[in-house]
Amino acid sequence: MKKSIIISGASGNLGKEVVKKLAENGCNLSLTVSNRTPDEYNHIENTFSKVVDLNNETEAKNFVNDAVERKKTIDAAVLLVGGFTSGDIKNTTNEEVMKMININFFTAYNLVRPLLNHFEKQGFGQIILVSSKAAVEPGKGVTCFAYTLSKQMLNSLAQFINTSSEKTVVNIIVPSIIDTPATRPSAPNADYSQWVSTETLAESIAFLVSDTGKQLRDTVLKVYNNS
Repeated sequence: MKKSIIISGASGNLGKEVVKKLAENGCNLSLTVSNRTPDEYNHIENTFSKVVDLNNETEAKNFVNDAVERKKTIDAAVLLVGGFTSGDIKNTTNEEVMKMININFFTAYNLVRPLLNHFEKQGFGQIILVSSKAAVEPGKGVTCFAYTLSKQMLNSLAQFINTSSEKTVVNIIVPSIIDTPATRPSAPNADYSQWVSTETLAESIAFLVSDTGKQLRDTVLKVYNNS
């Protein structure tokens, strides 16, 4: 039976690779996409996409409900929306903290809540969250305080769900530096082969939502390469 999977942030660099990989695996996909390219996945069979403001609780809930109505079931959700900013704790404003929390935490949390209700009724479901090396290794996030804090909130969310829900399993994938067109300008002299490719992360996510991967519990999958 084909898996039915929600992917948020499908228009991003990682999102595009995850959509490609899971579509190749024959999954039925429900995607949140950018308003700049709302029709980019119309050519993929069994794929439903929608522009959604994931900081809006109602829009996020309606998207999940629409996906359930269209697909009848949702086996997993891969939540990829995120952003980055640098700055240590002394130089980070309240506004910058809230910006990171909104883009990295609430865009996931507003989908997680309706998904928990669906998985409870359905009997089982998976959620994949993307954290960061800075958020799991002490001292790594001192130069990007707001970003690290928001990713640590995702880690805590996973722990809360895994200890309180018998029907939902949350696994975390932890990349180091992801090699994308957006990250390369920040380190023009770096050896990009040491970074983590979006293709590798997509393969890792595909494993987590596979029949084998769904048997894992409380998984923190560190994908660092040599960075």
